[in-house]
Order: sequence, then structure tokens, then C-alpha cells
Amino acid sequence: FPRYAIWKNSILFIKDNPIFGYGASTFKEIYKSKVVDLGYHHSHNIFFDLSIGYGIIPSILMIIFFTYIIIKASKKLYKKQLIYKNQRVFEKSWLVSLVWLLFSQLVDIQYYDFRISCSLWILVSGLMCFIDEKSLKMHK
Repeated sequence: FPRYAIWKNSILFIKDNPIFGYGASTFKEIYKSKVVDLGYHHSHNIFFDLSIGYGIIPSILMIIFFTYIIIKASKKLYKKQLIYKNQRVFEKSWLVSLVWLLFSQLVDIQYYDFRISCSLWILVSGLMCFIDEKSLKMHK
């Protein structure tokens, strides 16, 4: 399984330079120089790719950010579901779509496609609006 080898080597690359990373879009050159030139352009995991390019801190911050949004939205959906029963299908679909898109980035990086990255940030902003809808109603 080539992807497991890529992930294993990605972890080794991260261990070599964990704080600052190697720089943007350097995975191919690092893989070529340290392992073998097989034409791999990225690590097939968004968090590994972020850690290799920019260090582990931005990767951890992204994980914390997405985890925070998912947990806050889940809690709010659970609380609202007790009040409105099954009327929150629309908000649930935002949450499920974001989780599905994030999990897909763990096995391959489609984020570099504009449509995927744009969809991801639209889902994030929609969930943030859902989380903060009480304060939005106050401003009207």
C-alpha cells in the first residue's frame, strides 16, 4: 500500500523539522531526496501536509479550530433537537457535510481544488452562523 508508506515517511519528515516545517510545496522534493523519486506530490493527508510545509503548530491550530466548531455545533443541535424534535435537518446536514469533507482530507487532499476548499469554508461559515445565531438575532 503506497499511501501507508507515504504517511509513514511524512511522519518521519515532520519529526525531522517539527517546529518550522520545510516550506510550502516541498513534499515532492523532500520525498525525492530522502526516499525515492516516485512522483508523489503531496502527503495524502491535509494535516501531515500542513505540518511538513509549515510545522506542527499550524496543523494543531487547524485541528483545534475544526474540533471546536464541530463540538459547538453538535451541542447546539442536540440542545435544539430536544426542543424542536426533528426540525433541524438543515443544520444537521451542514454538520454532517463538514465532517465528511474533513474526513475525506485525511486520506487524500482534494483541498487544492478550488471547489472543495470553497465548499469547506462555506460549510465552516454556515456552522459558525448557526452556533452564533442567538447573537445575530439580537443585532437585527
